[in-house]
Amino acid sequence: MEGAERRLPAEEPFVGELLAAALSADGVDVRVAATVASAEPADGGGRLRLEDGARLAAERVLVVVGRRPQTDGIGLDSCGIEPGPEGIRVDDTCRVVGQQHVFAAGDVTGIAPFTHTASYQGRVIAAALQGRAVRADYRAFPRAVFTEPTVAAVGLTAARAREAGHRVLVAVTGLDRTARALAEGDPRGRLLLVADRSAGVLGGATAVGPGADGWIGEAQLAIQMALPITRLTEVVRPFPSFAEAYEPALRELAAQLG
Repeated sequence: MEGAERRLPAEEPFVGELLAAALSADGVDVRVAATVASAEPADGGGRLRLEDGARLAAERVLVVVGRRPQTDGIGLDSCGIEPGPEGIRVDDTCRVVGQQHVFAAGDVTGIAPFTHTASYQGRVIAAALQGRAVRADYRAFPRAVFTEPTVAAVGLTAARAREAGHRVLVAVTGLDRTARALAEGDPRGRLLLVADRSAGVLGGATAVGPGADGWIGEAQLAIQMALPITRLTEVVRPFPSFAEAYEPALRELAAQLG
């Protein structure tokens, strides 16, 4: 599954469901698809009125409006660079498109806006300046949300893989099938693997669970190296660990591959 989109793939639907359940268990009133009609300050916080007429009191009101690359006022006009709405276009060496001696890294490129992206792009640029042929490859870029439980993903979601024309196979393992989750008394979580039937390799993974930002690394390496699923089924994982969630999912994918 080659290529990378500038925008990140939407995560699998179960992620929101699991996080909503976790928040509700902590006493959070979760309301989805709700529109705020009005908001006003109140003693100790604010008052909200929803479109359906419901009224809510809050200690704090957080308005999330998204973000965009900060390209204003940094002298791009002096270089003849006109950024688009998604940022500065760069090639696979992070050279600004249409420029011979200008490179860009980080959020201004509009590619996977994470700190580790900027660090990686910086290494690509350093290699280019040294005359080494290093090309940026975003196929297996990890993304994580440090909620409780943690959410982590890499590669394509099943929906994005289908949109890209891949013959998609999917396998899911609940963390309650691992001894580690049972030992810690927290079976919340799930691992979903997305495979390309034609190539027999992983194309994406989404994980929810304790430390998912760490054990998503196995899927990241498998995608980066295009390791065959049949070989991944032979990997021995430490017991007890959350990484054992890979074993039933990979065996299921291998069975689907025939």
